[in-house]
Amino acid sequence: MEGIQGLVARQVRKWELDKRISQRFAQDEVSGTQTRNVITVSRDKASGGSEAAKLVAKELGFDLYDREIIDAVAARARTDRSKVEASEERGPNLLRDILLGFLEGDHLTEAAYLRALVRVLRHIADEGNAVIIGRGASCMLTGSYRVRVTAPFELRAERVRELDGVAEEQARRTVMESDRRRRDFVRGHFGCDPDCPLAYDLVINTEHTSIEHAAQLILTGFRQRFAEVSSALPSPHRGEVRVPV
Repeated sequence: MEGIQGLVARQVRKWELDKRISQRFAQDEVSGTQTRNVITVSRDKASGGSEAAKLVAKELGFDLYDREIIDAVAARARTDRSKVEASEERGPNLLRDILLGFLEGDHLTEAAYLRALVRVLRHIADEGNAVIIGRGASCMLTGSYRVRVTAPFELRAERVRELDGVAEEQARRTVMESDRRRRDFVRGHFGCDPDCPLAYDLVINTEHTSIEHAAQLILTGFRQRFAEVSSALPSPHRGEVRVPV
């Protein structure tokens, strides 16, 4: 009869294999993705990146994908939205997936989450005319117009303090934890460094740049990058965002 050490060792090997397969799957999926008028925005907390992305999507008449992706991933993985949110909050975790491997039932492992996320992002890219916020899309969709929005740590902490009405120390902890979680997510799932400027077409520091100006910088860069197709873009619409499933 297999002892506990043998069971754990087997689960570790399974986790490592699942991780390699999932990352290879992501690479294969990316290689077949046709990126059509897609802007991906990586942003630090309180940098204004999400707000700038919304302005860009509105100006172009593009669909905006942020938390809508959670519902799409849940549908793909045939699980609950709460499990997807929990997976995103925790990020890749060897011990958690080993423990889940001992349990029965509907559990969302890292491999299952990543497969569903990649398929959702690929579907959005294939459809085109989209602005995607976060979730490693800039790392995966290398043919998109990739944008990074950031600002100094202290400034972002001050913004959180003012907006959330919390103490300075709490604001600093919030920003620090958000930075750590987002970096772990991107590095763990996609193996790329979200802070590397060479991974983006445009990097914006909002310390002395307004949200409106940041949006205009993105629009200008995108139109120059996709000059042939941007001239034929549809008129801005105000419909509801489509959720790919």
